[in-house]
Amino acid sequence: MAAATLALLVPVTSTTLATAAPIGTSTIADLPGAVTDLTATPGDTTVALSWTAALPDSHGPITDYAIETQPGGAIVHAGTATSDVVTDLTNGTAYTFTVTASDGVDSGPGTTTGPVTPFAPPGAPASVSATAGHASATVSWQPAAVGTYQISGYVIQASPGGQTVSADATATQVVVTGLDNGTAYTFAVAATDGTHLGAVATSNSVVPTRWSTALSIARRYATVRYGATEVLSGRLVIAGTTTGIAGQSIRLYTRRHGTVSWVYVATATTTSTGSWSLTHKPPYNSDYTARFAVTALYAAAASPNVAVTVVPVLTAVVRPSQMQLGHTATISGSLRPAHSGQLIYLQRYYTLAWHNVASTKLSSTGTFGFYVKPASTATWLYRIYKPADADHASVVTGTLRLVTYKIGISSIHYDAAGNDFYNLNDEYALIHNYGTNSVNLSGWSLDAGDTGQRFTLPAYSLRPGTSVAVRTGHGTTGGASIYLNRNAPIWNNTGDTGTLYNPLGTIISRYKYLTG
Repeated sequence: MAAATLALLVPVTSTTLATAAPIGTSTIADLPGAVTDLTATPGDTTVALSWTAALPDSHGPITDYAIETQPGGAIVHAGTATSDVVTDLTNGTAYTFTVTASDGVDSGPGTTTGPVTPFAPPGAPASVSATAGHASATVSWQPAAVGTYQISGYVIQASPGGQTVSADATATQVVVTGLDNGTAYTFAVAATDGTHLGAVATSNSVVPTRWSTALSIARRYATVRYGATEVLSGRLVIAGTTTGIAGQSIRLYTRRHGTVSWVYVATATTTSTGSWSLTHKPPYNSDYTARFAVTALYAAAASPNVAVTVVPVLTAVVRPSQMQLGHTATISGSLRPAHSGQLIYLQRYYTLAWHNVASTKLSSTGTFGFYVKPASTATWLYRIYKPADADHASVVTGTLRLVTYKIGISSIHYDAAGNDFYNLNDEYALIHNYGTNSVNLSGWSLDAGDTGQRFTLPAYSLRPGTSVAVRTGHGTTGGASIYLNRNAPIWNNTGDTGTLYNPLGTIISRYKYLTG
């Protein structure tokens, strides 16, 4: 549908013609002058003529203007008027008109027009109507009556705005686009024969409307860890359809769960299928909604709300993870975000359930610490628990295992049979496991009291209720013996002190003997 080249939708009923030169030259010196500025405007079986009055001669004023029509030769008299309408002409026939001034005595030279063709313009289209669309209107009509010439097309003009479109001669309907939704429009329709525009018919008033839209939203994760990224996505479609709307801006908003004020997050542009996607790191339990603002073509839309639960990041460690009965272990860690001043709980597993055994307030930076001193040798199971609050879900650590044992130096056989240097494996310290857990002695050390006499023990699993002899001499560790592979005695026959250290360097047992 091309834009029409006509500036205004009004019927063209006049044609300006060049002024013709006078006919002939008079030989009489005293005659009326010739008329000037002669114009002819064709109409329906008519031609309207106008001219500037001729100059009079000495006989007196001009008394009449004679108009001769060719072909046909008919003459009409206009009297003293300087315009007249020649009627009863044949549409489609070219005519010339000669106007001659007379003073009642003499006639002056004639002035002749160029060819002028009267015509009948196309009639007005019938039953012109308009139906509103989305930023558009459909304009319909019935064909106009043909004038002198065949109809070559139709011109349709919107008001207000003046937007003009054209349609071919067989068309009876056209869609006018680019209209402003919410504005009332009428449409003028006229037929054209290529030269002349026919009578105008005007449609009813219509108000274009926007497309109704629907906007969806979905979360990728119902629950995320604090600091993790949530993905929000959805589609913008024509309401009631699956047709996506491309190239539109979708704004994502969030709010703290349980509050009412929304905060802008970011903007996405819909894809060719109307899809959109954005990411966000929620700092607390959050609601999300997406919004689409009204445009010239589309009505505004808002998605439903979706909720995302945020779980704090809780870490904890028990140190040491194995210890001698009677010692104290520390269970410490941190919570992000800090939750300063809120209670956090130490839980222990027994009787087939977890039980709170202690609580403390979180520091301003979210750190905490507990001390535990089990009453017996066992594998103790602990964990840290933080209850939910308005902003975050509850969180619990994994199981923290603390093994308590009771081992010690039960005796030292310092005086080997015979010469100590020749019977080093009969010199030994006896280490006994008094507890209920096996203890691996890898990394443990035994100190014989003098400088350079601290010996690291090899891997050896000391089972509950058993002892192992740590022998000074050479041999292969196994059975109930560990060998230090020394070449000289380490225990003094006159008295000495043996000290047993765990891998952390903590003194676990000390045995002192004196001889008489």
